[in-house]
Amino acid sequence: MNEQRYAMLSRPFRKHPTLFRILLLLNKLCTLAGYISYPLLIVILLYRGDHRGIPYVLIPGISFVLLSLFRDRVNKPRPYEILAINPLIKKDTLGHSFPSRHTFSIFLIATCWLGICPYVGFVLLVIAFLLACIRVIGGVHFPMDVFCGAVIGFVCGILPWIIS
Repeated sequence: MNEQRYAMLSRPFRKHPTLFRILLLLNKLCTLAGYISYPLLIVILLYRGDHRGIPYVLIPGISFVLLSLFRDRVNKPRPYEILAINPLIKKDTLGHSFPSRHTFSIFLIATCWLGICPYVGFVLLVIAFLLACIRVIGGVHFPMDVFCGAVIGFVCGILPWIIS
């Protein structure tokens, strides 16, 4: 992505304040979907006495920590640090752009749900795709950041299926 491509992506949201507000609201709601749906999944598994509860807690937790350590090591700059752009989503963080942890998390959660309740998992995958797009349009991640976050999240989300 370069300045011109980002300008093209963000132009509709800059021209229409309502679209801009919707983008910011969706960013918060999609993130909130992960914060709500993952604990709900764990509660449902524990309530049922489902033996899959342990892998569905340990694998996402370990994956999140490992991804965070990897991000710290790589410490790739964010688009607004490299490009002459004014991001739509205000963020003060320097570095830690690759891979996108928001995208990783929501794809991991959606994939975990696919293994338990495919309907909920599918809805969450749609939300995950939307969040990935929002993070790029918002100027806080490069396309490769969200792509890799999605792939790693999906792969890590399948691991509890395999282990259970």
